[in-house]
Amino acid sequence: MTTMLTVEKLSKIFTLHQQGGVRIKALTDVSLELSAGECLALAGPSGAGKSTLLRCLYGNYLPSGGKISLRHLSEILDLSAASPQKIMEVRRYSLGYVSQFLRVIPRVSALDIVAEPLLETGAETAEARQAARELLNRLNIPPRLWALPPATFSGGEQQRINLARGFIRLRPVMLLDEPTASLDRANRKVVRDLIYEAKESGSALIGIFHDDEMRSLVADRQFQMAPPNGREKAE
Repeated sequence: MTTMLTVEKLSKIFTLHQQGGVRIKALTDVSLELSAGECLALAGPSGAGKSTLLRCLYGNYLPSGGKISLRHLSEILDLSAASPQKIMEVRRYSLGYVSQFLRVIPRVSALDIVAEPLLETGAETAEARQAARELLNRLNIPPRLWALPPATFSGGEQQRINLARGFIRLRPVMLLDEPTASLDRANRKVVRDLIYEAKESGSALIGIFHDDEMRSLVADRQFQMAPPNGREKAE
């Protein structure tokens, strides 16, 4: 299988300058590989750094040490040393992120929020909106809501909008942050099927699943994480 993502001795330390320079170790020497067509579940207790790892992989956090190698178009790119412009390019073509939280865009309809990732690739508006309708229907968002901005939707409805937006255009590597956290059983099954289809298409997925049943259904293997050794005072 083709290796899509390699993490080597990744570390992340947060420095609290307003608390006397206290440094919090969030990640220490994390190493893993992710191949095309597989789903890797991050496991471990709260505080083990699972969400921090995903944010480092997506470029939201700059690692304190180590290397993140991603297969991007025709190159192997070190994300830990990539420019902001390159990170944006990677997100457009090679790296998707599906969070449980929707960052609501004011006055933009649910349908257009979901269709946007396809429009960014040059898809026709009619084609993108039809794909969005199909995915919203599949995730049990009623048509009466499609033309409305999702700011007033329930938490579960907003999460399903976010899922539809994340899965409407599969990237080679997909990061999943508790994708079923607020969903009922019927919608969890839909997400399970979307993950199966992503794997079959060749996407490599790495995610956090606090739902034990979902983790056992979709993950090909688990990566166990443990909390690093707490805090230290900077000298």
